[in-house]
Amino acid sequence: YDKAKQYDNVVVVEGIKKALKIPNAVSSLGKNLSGPQLDLLCEWPHITLLLDGDTKTQTMSSRYWDTLADKGKEIPKRISGFEPSERKVVNIDLSRYGFPSPDEMTPEQVKTIVEDAWK
Repeated sequence: YDKAKQYDNVVVVEGIKKALKIPNAVSSLGKNLSGPQLDLLCEWPHITLLLDGDTKTQTMSSRYWDTLADKGKEIPKRISGFEPSERKVVNIDLSRYGFPSPDEMTPEQVKTIVEDAWK
């Protein structure tokens, strides 16, 4: 978390091993994101959801996307440091790239896919 706070974009992954591949990543410690975890994620203006590519996880990730997009509107600039309209959330479905999980990817592949998603 502390290292990721140095970046404007946080990448959310499920496991600690996955988070270690990406300097601006945080781990959800599983497929579920709790209310307090979602609140903490709203501290970033750009949030990338990079969860596993299976259907069940991607369905959950879509719900998190909706929640984060809505939550961001509630947090004033004096708390977050940026305007609510500046918050952007991207969900990356790794199955579209032929990967079931970030575990099977090199750090360079992760970086390329994340950067591509923000274009």
